[in-house]
Formats: sequence, C-alpha cells, structure tokens
Amino acid sequence: MNYVLMGVVILCYLFPLLFLLNTALKSNAAFNADPIGVVTDPQFGNFVDAWIQGNFGAYILNSVLYTSTAAGLGTLVSLLLGFPVARNYLRFPRLWNAFFVILLFLPNALITQFQLLLRLGLYNTQIGYILILAASVGIGPILMAGYALFAARTR
Repeated sequence: MNYVLMGVVILCYLFPLLFLLNTALKSNAAFNADPIGVVTDPQFGNFVDAWIQGNFGAYILNSVLYTSTAAGLGTLVSLLLGFPVARNYLRFPRLWNAFFVILLFLPNALITQFQLLLRLGLYNTQIGYILILAASVGIGPILMAGYALFAARTR
C-alpha cells in the first residue's frame, strides 16, 4: 500500500514536469496546432534559443550567488548565536531554545527591512537582496544576542 501511495505522489510531481518538457520541445507551429498533444518532432534548439534570448546564465548565477551567500550568512549567525544556548552558557537554556523555535514561525518584519534598505541606499541592489534573505533566520538570533550581551554585562 505504501508503494502505491508513493507511486501516486511521484506521478503528481512528475506529470507537470513532463508536460512542461513536452511543451518546451514543440515548435511554435506544433504548439499552435495541438498544445496538449505529445511532441512528435522534438526541437532541442528551443533550449538554446531560450538560454540566449532569456539570459538564463545570469539568472542562474544570481540564484546561486543569492542562495549560497544568504544561506551561509544565516547559518553562521544561527551557529554563533545558538552555541551559547547549546552549551548552557545562558540561564534557562530550554526556555530560550523553545522561544527560538517559536520565533522561527513568526513572519519577518519585511516592511521594516524594506525601509532600512531604502534609507541605506541598498534597495534594488544585490547586497540588499542578500541581506534581506540572510535576515530570514528570524528575530530569534537577534533577541538571543541581546540577551547574551545583557547577561555578559551583568556578571
């Protein structure tokens, strides 16, 4: 039964991708004649044309740059701020851990971040977009950093 369910889920994911591939391999005339029919004469040159005319190389490079940089920054911040909690350097580590997990489900303050980027002159720039993505780790690490600084000053 599990294999049947898994097969249905795989088909649900594969069918749209195969339909997209079928449409992408058609010429304009073949698509206009029968948009949902199976391709009979595949046109692999469509991918070359789309790559050149659509500038997909730049889009893929931007995606790799944004994703790797933002994920790296977010992971680094979470690692540095999560270490004191994991090592029980802070008071009430279980409470802070639960609080951090709860904060991950809250939405980011996008309007505040947008205004900050706008005032810093980083709106519509690569570094601004990377900063917005890196800030998606939530407000939890920032609150934990404030608590850690406060706890360090009071000792």
